[in-house]
Amino acid sequence: LTPQFAWAQRNGRGNGNSFQQHGKGSQASENQSNRQSGARGYNSIGGTLTLAQVGQLVRMREEEKLAHDVYVTLAQSSGLQIFNNIANAESQHMRAVEQLASRYSSVAAANLPVGSFSDPQFQALYNSLVAAGSKSPIAAATVGAKIEEMDIKDLQTLLSQNPPQDVSKFLEHLQRASGQHLRAFTMELKRLGGTYM
Repeated sequence: LTPQFAWAQRNGRGNGNSFQQHGKGSQASENQSNRQSGARGYNSIGGTLTLAQVGQLVRMREEEKLAHDVYVTLAQSSGLQIFNNIANAESQHMRAVEQLASRYSSVAAANLPVGSFSDPQFQALYNSLVAAGSKSPIAAATVGAKIEEMDIKDLQTLLSQNPPQDVSKFLEHLQRASGQHLRAFTMELKRLGGTYM
């Protein structure tokens, strides 16, 4: 297990490997282009991704939905405005990831309501994150910070694989956005009297 996902499992976050297994996505406005399959991966105007990288990019869409849906749900249970603010940003990230993913994959995203996922792993992770964050406002802010921390680490992993320039720039943008969200959650924790470990 990776260190970031070990925290998730200790807090009842479901089964499987880290978000690192899936990738993460965020903001940007990208135009769609057709993908072409080849023995070494998928090609677009941005370059080439391996089959494994294509899978990670496709699953970024689910990770963006996961963050968005957890934040929307915790906004209601905790009453903290920060979750509404960051959920709005995540909805933009979801659309941007979909546009980028369409460059490299023809797998369409499922249009499911908040809290519903086609992948059982993401469904279990959503359920456990919401359960952990619903205990108190401090618990909710802690979950938010940990989600962003895991996302940052997984983005770093994907960037280390030298993806095409369009994907690399997109991931760097997401990393900056997740860093801002992490700082916002840690400040909220401090305001509530908690600490971020």
